[in-house]
Amino acid sequence: MRARLPIALMVVGTGCAPAPPQDDRSVEPGTLLLASSLDGLQTVTSPEVGSGVDAAVWTQPPDHFVQSLDGQGLLLDADGQWLRFLADDPDSERPNLDLHHGTLSLWMRPAFPVLDGQRRHLFAALDEEGRGLRIAKAGRDADNALQVELVDTAGRVHLTSVEADQIPWLLLAWERVRIGWDASGDAEQNVRIWVDDVELVYAQTTADAVAMPSLPEDAHLYVGAWGIEDDHALRATLDRLEIWAGIVPPD
Repeated sequence: MRARLPIALMVVGTGCAPAPPQDDRSVEPGTLLLASSLDGLQTVTSPEVGSGVDAAVWTQPPDHFVQSLDGQGLLLDADGQWLRFLADDPDSERPNLDLHHGTLSLWMRPAFPVLDGQRRHLFAALDEEGRGLRIAKAGRDADNALQVELVDTAGRVHLTSVEADQIPWLLLAWERVRIGWDASGDAEQNVRIWVDDVELVYAQTTADAVAMPSLPEDAHLYVGAWGIEDDHALRATLDRLEIWAGIVPPD
């Protein structure tokens, strides 16, 4: 039986005891938390910065690293393929991800056109109820928009979106995607998005404080999918992954 991805509900979650607040290990904005060249499996399990404990790649064939932008890169070319890291290894000096504020930077060579009408999952860090951070290119039902969702403790979705005609992704062309988020309510907007160091034009933004959930100790951040079994995988070659604390604009 295929495991289902968690779905954010529009109601308050169950009364289970929450995990220890992630704020206990919060870090200063601008701190590099995780960095991997994605040159091979060893660069995933032993990243340059951050923890590789329980990090994994799931591809077919296994460990499908190919010639890429700079050395090797990871090819995800079918549903159910992904790259993952623990969101927070408790034995590490710092977490790999701060769900309250951060920046994802990733080189990507998409194997699909933006207007393909298919949903493509780029990144997620979620609890068991599907609350947390989700990034996707929408399908035909949402006009292929790029969507970044902060899902709060009550399951409410705080959406930032960019219309498809404003997404400068080209089929089989390398693009540097940088997405920053800040749930504090202190920033002008919760999410900012750049492609090749140029900030995109937004169709929808939010700026309120968002009560982000605490992730359980075994929670992972997924790249190229939202979870282990995902029928909306990214289908792209990936290179040079970085995750920072705080919103870090391009240099």
